[in-house]
Amino acid sequence: MASGFRRTKVQARFDVFDTDDNGFLGEGDFEALAARWSRLPRVAASPELSDGYAA
Repeated sequence: MASGFRRTKVQARFDVFDTDDNGFLGEGDFEALAARWSRLPRVAASPELSDGYAA
């Protein structure tokens, strides 16, 4: 059983990924995540990491 601290950490991470706040992780949530990651300096500088998802 997960501790309250772990549950809080997992919920916080889920909330970051659930960009439309509907309680589910859908395609749009993952597209938003890929767009955010593509803007990270190290990812944006590397074609292998960005894979064309630059926003």
